[in-house]
Amino acid sequence: MFNHGHTEKGGKVRPDSRSIFEIGSLTKLFTALLLCDLKARGTVGLNDPANAYLPLRARVPNHEGKEVTLLHLATHASGLPRMPYKHFIRPDDGQHPFSRFSVEDAYRFLSEVKLESRPGAKYAYSNFGYALLGHILELASGSNYQDLVRNRICAPLGMEDTSIDLTAEQERRFCHGYSMRGAPKTRRKLEFMGPAGGLRSSVDDLTKFLRQASSGPRSGLPGMLKSCMAIRRRCPADYVSRLQSEPGFQDIQSAGVGLGWHVYSMKERNLAWHSGGTRGFSSFIGLDTVSKTGVVLITNTNGDITDVGIRGLLMAVA
Repeated sequence: MFNHGHTEKGGKVRPDSRSIFEIGSLTKLFTALLLCDLKARGTVGLNDPANAYLPLRARVPNHEGKEVTLLHLATHASGLPRMPYKHFIRPDDGQHPFSRFSVEDAYRFLSEVKLESRPGAKYAYSNFGYALLGHILELASGSNYQDLVRNRICAPLGMEDTSIDLTAEQERRFCHGYSMRGAPKTRRKLEFMGPAGGLRSSVDDLTKFLRQASSGPRSGLPGMLKSCMAIRRRCPADYVSRLQSEPGFQDIQSAGVGLGWHVYSMKERNLAWHSGGTRGFSSFIGLDTVSKTGVVLITNTNGDITDVGIRGLLMAVA
């Protein structure tokens, strides 16, 4: 493990493997794994319509009769927009748009939203879609999202520091978040949007998560995690061509999306990865499923570190 900087600007405490950070959209990997878990238990099906689990007052729109399924939500192919419309931002939300976006707000949004494409037709990253998927898993299981993550994923994998709410002891290990210019960013718990980006975690916990995907058994939760990394939807050829023009990416043969994970297939490598970001934190997790080499990056500064993470993973397995 390599660490740098401090947990607080002007402080003297360096982050370590147990320091806790916001992990943003890495949360989606846990939501996707919960989907697999509930599928294995017979609670939901990947091809079930989203509306099968929502109350009658909350209907996901269809497109020419084509309904949005849980698989569409999990592979960013639902046609739902990336985020709720801006008029749903509360005036006092400040630097935390949609932090107080509630279930009732989501239901109102569904009543007016139009799908941007036919479900299953194309990939379009949707934070709202993943938040809706997490909400559906709550309704189907009768448990809240945080308890599902703790009981179905963290407890079996020995991950003690991954949660939305933190204990007093964990709060003392939580890092302060900052903008790229060093301005401090206050944090606020997400409501409905939590399953899309609300978890906190540590390098220790995320390393345990990756280790299960790389060396765990092919059955049970580790097996489900491996299956999440399998490509379910391939990216178009022009996207792959653009990737191939980037230095270091010439060997990419195909790219696609699994359940939550982005996947790059190369001549001798297969990279599964995801990145995340909040107002004061950035994160990346990646695994070469061939060499079983993984990379976890977390910073308490906002900024996209996807390129750093992928290149670091490529260097690690070179």
